[in-house]
Amino acid sequence: MAVNYGKDGDVVSSGDTLAYITNWELNIAADALETTAYGVWDRAYVPGLRSATATVSGFFADDDTGQRNLYFNGMSTRTPAQVAVKLKYSATLGFEGNAVVTGLTMGVPVDGIQTFSANLQFNGGVSTL
Repeated sequence: MAVNYGKDGDVVSSGDTLAYITNWELNIAADALETTAYGVWDRAYVPGLRSATATVSGFFADDDTGQRNLYFNGMSTRTPAQVAVKLKYSATLGFEGNAVVTGLTMGVPVDGIQTFSANLQFNGGVSTL
């Protein structure tokens, strides 16, 4: 079994590779719809709808186009828009889809490096690169 090192990861948003990203996480979930009827002892389910969310985090860089575009997308003075996102775990492999930015966080510690994170809700799921 091959092990992938995280150092080869990357995040691309609307064509811009985000600088200084140190972590991304993808969560794919599916509903299980209960179909249990009277008279049986065991619950029964059928597959329901799927959803995908992601969190991207790293160090904030105010001169990075990709980070700025994500950040400005969430500001109240801008019209929110979907972004095309690629979450890469190697140079050529990963996941992609269109997402809505649902949350942004920026941390500014007095004794550390500024941090950045974005929460994404994919529209229509994700596919492999």
